[in-house]
Amino acid sequence: MVLEIINPSDSYTMETDDKAAACAAVSLLGSGQYGLKDLANGEDILPVLIFCQDEDHFNEIFKKYAGMGLNEVMETRREQVAEALESVLIGDRAAYEDAIKGITDDTERAAFAEKWHAEKRTSLNDIGGRAKDIAAALRRSSETP
Repeated sequence: MVLEIINPSDSYTMETDDKAAACAAVSLLGSGQYGLKDLANGEDILPVLIFCQDEDHFNEIFKKYAGMGLNEVMETRREQVAEALESVLIGDRAAYEDAIKGITDDTERAAFAEKWHAEKRTSLNDIGGRAKDIAAALRRSSETP
């Protein structure tokens, strides 16, 4: 499913079929300041949680939408959370996918993705860059020594 990241900055989407991982990803990404909406049907996947009074209130609402607590998601679905974060994209996802489908070289694809991101971003708040950084940190922390 393609999910809109509700935020006060640029337009971003995330693509995943794992609702719990999506909720965890956007919670890590925005520290409760961002929500998620399913673009296909308009369903709220996760509301903005910045106004929660405390950690217990946050966890109660998070669990209601994700089906499990944030800690449980991170323990059992860390890989899926990283994948959801890596899918974060600025701008029109369909236009991006149409433009990149003809690029087969991995280096060229990465360069195109970087250029797309730089050209579409208007805010100093780099949600897409932060998503990639968090995903990389999650993957590093999952590696066995």
